[in-house]
Amino acid sequence: MRFGWMSQVRRQIIDLFTAPFRLDPADLLTLSIPQQERRRQRALLRLVIGSVMTLLVVVALPLVIPTHVSPAVLGSIAGIFVVSGICLWLLRQGWVEVAGSLFITAFLVTVALSIVLRDPHGLTLESILSYGYFLLVLLIAGLILPDGVWL
Repeated sequence: MRFGWMSQVRRQIIDLFTAPFRLDPADLLTLSIPQQERRRQRALLRLVIGSVMTLLVVVALPLVIPTHVSPAVLGSIAGIFVVSGICLWLLRQGWVEVAGSLFITAFLVTVALSIVLRDPHGLTLESILSYGYFLLVLLIAGLILPDGVWL
């Protein structure tokens, strides 16, 4: 089959978006509630990180490269992409809390540094709107990380 890889990619994309919301009746009988929750958190974090990586490659880089932005912007995009890849590897190893904490910390540090480096003269409307990313990251953290991480 010539385009068999396309159907495989399609299945993986569908799995990426449906895994956090799928409920297998056999899991209800065989897995404990914490194990089920860990599986859901892992799938949800994989969805978030995969979406971020896709947005960086498909949206951010094509918008940034032709405008000749500063190396700090390209570095932050590359840094988030690399950290996201490391987090996906950690997820594959089963380290959900470590991957989630690393991703959220790296994202918050990158956003804070980009705001400070981009606008050293104080708060502007653009920098205030950029702080909205912090709220998004906190929402993601609340959905993904277990209660013990917040203590």
